[in-house]
Amino acid sequence: MSDVDTLDDAPEPTDVEESVEAEAQDADDAEDAEDVAEDVYDDDDEGDGGPPAFERVNYEGKDYEVPTALKDALLRQSDYTRKTQEVSDQRKALQEQAAEMAEIIQLRDQQFDQAAAIKALDQQIHAYDQVDWQALMAEDPEAFQRLDFEKRTLKDQRDAVNQQLHQKSAEASQVQHAQLAKAAEKTRAELTKEFDDWSPELEESMAQYAISQGVPERQLRTTVDKGVLKILYDAHKYDEIRRKRAAATSKKSKPTTAEPVTRVRGRKHGGRKDPDKMSVAEWNKWRESQIAKRQSA
Repeated sequence: MSDVDTLDDAPEPTDVEESVEAEAQDADDAEDAEDVAEDVYDDDDEGDGGPPAFERVNYEGKDYEVPTALKDALLRQSDYTRKTQEVSDQRKALQEQAAEMAEIIQLRDQQFDQAAAIKALDQQIHAYDQVDWQALMAEDPEAFQRLDFEKRTLKDQRDAVNQQLHQKSAEASQVQHAQLAKAAEKTRAELTKEFDDWSPELEESMAQYAISQGVPERQLRTTVDKGVLKILYDAHKYDEIRRKRAAATSKKSKPTTAEPVTRVRGRKHGGRKDPDKMSVAEWNKWRESQIAKRQSA
């Protein structure tokens, strides 16, 4: 290795100083932590003369046994970490929204420029429409060809810009749909965590309820505002409970139709048997009894 290579690979003085300062800062932090721990142990020793008391604390999803005196400090640190993460998440969400908005604004600006260009071309083409082409062709065929070529060129330019405008419009629509789908997915994930019964079926039921109450379907289908959807959820639940209570009350108050009672008549023992159903012997006996009754009368 040459001397030049060695000098090139050597760290800059600033890097060395920063490295030394970082190591010194780490050493100071370690010493501060040791001092805090020693103070805690010293305080516990002075209090009862025994070993320091420990408590179980959950920190970032894990349980730790820490001295009681460090419990509050650790919980404060955990709360600070949580709030810091929340702020970071909010900042990230705002940055994403700003980037999405900037993309839409850029596409809209391009559409505006293209629409303005089309309007300018239309004005130029309209000027050529004022020309008496038949008279010009008779008087000056060369000028006729030149102006006709200029008009056709302007029309071709207009068609090209108009095509670009349609492409930008389609691109802007796709971007908006993608952003809307992303926002809807995020809102749906948050509502699923908050409500145990949240599901696609519930969303559709809520949508039908809102439409029945006069909410425009187009406006409803593009709503991704969490607050609005929570209000709709509560209204839908209230209406569902109200209808169930009304149905139960109607069922209780509905009069029951009494069914006719079928009377069962028992046969009297010893009753007269139909003569047509008697055997020959029974009929002769019955006939003799009838004759006997008449004679005795």
